[in-house]
Amino acid sequence: LTLEDFDKMIYLDGVVKEVQRLRPPNSIIARSATKDTKIGEYFIPKGQLVLISNYNIHHSSEEWDDPEDFRPRRWEKKNGGCKKNTEFAFLTFSGGRRKCLGQPLVTQEAKIIIAILTQCFEITMATQDIKAIEGALHRPTQLQMHWKPRITRKSVLNMDLVMSSLPISRTLTTILDNEGHLSA
Repeated sequence: LTLEDFDKMIYLDGVVKEVQRLRPPNSIIARSATKDTKIGEYFIPKGQLVLISNYNIHHSSEEWDDPEDFRPRRWEKKNGGCKKNTEFAFLTFSGGRRKCLGQPLVTQEAKIIIAILTQCFEITMATQDIKAIEGALHRPTQLQMHWKPRITRKSVLNMDLVMSSLPISRTLTTILDNEGHLSA
C-alpha cells in the first residue's frame, strides 16, 4: 500500500467518518461564552459554560438522513450529505476556529491501520452483544474478536511494518493469542 492508494480509498474514508459520526469518542464539547450572546430566545451571558452534544447532533434526523444507519457511502457527497450542509453537523473534532488541527492526521492514521489490519487478518466478532460505557468518553467493554492471519508475503511485510511502527500495534501483539483471539 502506498499513500497514493489511500487517497483512492473513498469507501474506507467513509467508513472511518461514519464510525466517528455514530460513535464519537467524545460526546460533549464544552466552550465558554466570550461575550453576551443571544441564540434564538436564549440569552447566554459572558463566561457561561456551554455544552454541545455532538453525539445528539450526529444522531439528529434534522441534520442527517437515516441518522442511526451505518452508511459509509453517504460521505461520497460533500459534508456526508447532511441536510443543512454545514461544518457544524459533523463535530467529532469540534468545529470552526477551535476545530482540532489533528483531524487529518488522525483520520489518515485510522485509514492506514484499518487497511493494513484488514489486509493482514480476517476479523470476525466473537461476541454480538457489545456493551459501551456511556459518558463524556465512549468506549466498548467486553469486545472480543477473532483475528485469523491472512498469510501472504505482502501481508507479512505490512504486518511487520505496522507492528514495528505503531504503539497500538505493539499492544496488539501482546494481547493476540495463538488462536488469533483478541480481547480489548
